[in-house]
Amino acid sequence: MKQLGSGQAILEIMVVDDEMIVREDIKTILDWGKCGFEIVMEAGNGKQACKLFRQHPVDIIIADIEMPVMNGLDMASQILSLDPEVKFIFLTAYSDFDFLRASMRMGIHSYILKHEIEKDVLLQELNRLRWEIEKEKTQNHRPEDRFEMLKSYIDRNYSQDISLETLAELFGLTESYMSRLFKTRIGVTFKAYLKQVRMEKAKELLLSGEDKISEIAKKTGYRSIQYFYLVFKQYYGITPAELIRKEEQLNE
Repeated sequence: MKQLGSGQAILEIMVVDDEMIVREDIKTILDWGKCGFEIVMEAGNGKQACKLFRQHPVDIIIADIEMPVMNGLDMASQILSLDPEVKFIFLTAYSDFDFLRASMRMGIHSYILKHEIEKDVLLQELNRLRWEIEKEKTQNHRPEDRFEMLKSYIDRNYSQDISLETLAELFGLTESYMSRLFKTRIGVTFKAYLKQVRMEKAKELLLSGEDKISEIAKKTGYRSIQYFYLVFKQYYGITPAELIRKEEQLNE
């Protein structure tokens, strides 16, 4: 994010669409700099956009919903796991209620039908997102907001290799500060909370009966099934197989 001479922030934008003509139309539809925005990157599909975002995070992503290689929703899911604050404007050729429901579950409420793209419509959405971004930056300095961001990231990414070090780098906070946040807010350490999330999900998956135990171990962030067994028994006092048998007996 850059600053204009007036003090207003210039928000950086990435345009993602597999049709070059659409990307060119978007680039020329506004006097971006005058409106307080700058298109700094463009991509032809979601996978490429994710790669570019890791190299250079932006404030807003204008993206097609239907793209080859990786569609808009899958792209948004990956990028939001890296930065929960990034905003999206989805472009769609039709009003798809399944898409709307899926995007709203991710907290994305901004979309424009492709045949309705015009200067005023796009600028209205951009300015609305600017207001949201500025509002969140009055709030994110509060410890409770920072904690909710950290907690939300763990709740969505428990299957990944998460550590205080990776979180510190991702959120720009110190490891000691994050440790204090967990202790003061929920009374447990970061590691204890991560284990709790993983174990509760492991139990849910076990009782669903849809996955093998080895697959559940991987899905909950454990690369070693032996270590998964050890942690599970320490947490619940019984093995995964014993938990399943116990549940079956209760349901007889």
